[in-house]
Amino acid sequence: MRLSLAALAMTVLVPTAHAADTAPTVIYDSVRMVFFDAGSSQLSDKASEVVDLAVQIAIDAHVENELVTGYCDSLETKNGACPALARQRAEAVKAALIAGGLTIRIDIATRTDALDLSDQRQNRRVVIEPGASP
Repeated sequence: MRLSLAALAMTVLVPTAHAADTAPTVIYDSVRMVFFDAGSSQLSDKASEVVDLAVQIAIDAHVENELVTGYCDSLETKNGACPALARQRAEAVKAALIAGGLTIRIDIATRTDALDLSDQRQNRRVVIEPGASP
């Protein structure tokens, strides 16, 4: 089933059993967030759903490029896993976007600044921004 861009932009995905899937995933306008388990760059089923939606939105909106930015939580940053882990997460999302059918330019960036959140799961993310550049 194909949804309109407006319908996708307001979609909230319901959490599932994976730790990365328990963080809320909301598509705010055209920015999408993909969450990961601690220490992992592997896409969960829910993360794959978000990437699939991102592909559909980009295709429907005729987006010319996207910026994929990987992040880590504060513990991953403290123990030295970041920025390599943030890059691996961004590369995993980029690969999934391409596998999903995107043929546009996709740039990768990493950020090592974790947000001061009580729920660190939200820091273990990749942000997909259409039309942005590093």
